[in-house]
Amino acid sequence: MDALLLDLNGTLSNDEDVLYRVYADLFGEAGIPFSEERYRSELLGLSDEEMFVQVLGAGADVPALLTERVRRYIAAVEQAPTVTAEVRAAVLHAAARVPVAVVTSAWHEEADAVLTAAGLDGTIAALVCADDVEHMKPSPEPYLRACRLLEVAPSRAVAVEDSPAGVTAAKAAGIRCAALTTSVGRERLAHADLLLDRLDSAAVDLLLG
Repeated sequence: MDALLLDLNGTLSNDEDVLYRVYADLFGEAGIPFSEERYRSELLGLSDEEMFVQVLGAGADVPALLTERVRRYIAAVEQAPTVTAEVRAAVLHAAARVPVAVVTSAWHEEADAVLTAAGLDGTIAALVCADDVEHMKPSPEPYLRACRLLEVAPSRAVAVEDSPAGVTAAKAAGIRCAALTTSVGRERLAHADLLLDRLDSAAVDLLLG
C-alpha cells in the first residue's frame, strides 16, 4: 500500500465517550434524554446535522448547536488529549513509510485541536474534514479527495474506520478498509475487509504489507 487513511473520531482519537457526553449534555439541556446505547447503535458516524435533526426534529437550530458542540469538544480534548501513546506511535511508524491522511466528518478546528494536542500536526500529509467536501460519509467523496491530495490511486490506499458509515465510504471509493471493533459491534462492520481489535504498530505493518 502507498498510503494510510485514518478516520478521526473513535479511530485515531479515542473520543467516542467524549462525543457522547457532549451530545448527551446538549440534548439533555433541550429536555431529551439521550442514552449511550442509542448513540452507538443508531447515530454513531452520522453528521452533526443528521444527528441533531434525528434527535431534536426538523426545527433544530443546527448552526447554533454545531457551534456549541464543537466548542465543548475542543475544550475537552485540549484538557485531556485523546490520542493514546500506542496510536501515536502507530501513526509515526506508518508516516515513516507512507503518507498518512486523516479523513473525517469532524470540522477542521476539531481535527486541528486533536492533532496538535497529540503532537501529530506536522506528521499528517493530508487532512479532509467536513468543511472540505459537499457530501460527508457514507459518501466516498472525502476519501476520493484524500487520494487526490496524496496523488495516490484508491486501489493503492488502505483506510481504518470504526463506524459502518465510514467503512461504506471507504469501500465506495475503491479503498481497502479495516475496521476497529472498539466503537460498535463486529456484526455491523462485516463489510470491512479486515477487523482490528486495536490500532498499533503491528496493525500498521499488517495493513501496509
